[in-house]
Amino acid sequence: METNDERRKRRLKMLCDAKGGVKAVAEKAGIGWEGLDQILKGVPLPMKSDGTRSSRALGDPAARAIESAYHLGRGWFD
Repeated sequence: METNDERRKRRLKMLCDAKGGVKAVAEKAGIGWEGLDQILKGVPLPMKSDGTRSSRALGDPAARAIESAYHLGRGWFD
């Protein structure tokens, strides 16, 4: 079963592919493209105190900004 983070990443990739790339999507949404690029590449976050690392994920503020910029409807990423 697909997790929420996996679904958001899949939809972000689909949107970037359809709308001219990561930079174009980020610019239209008014957010930094580097963060979106790291999400798509699966760049890990710094190590936690228990020694584990998670990949960067598309957070709610960025998801809502992209949804708004592209008139996708609130919750489209979810």
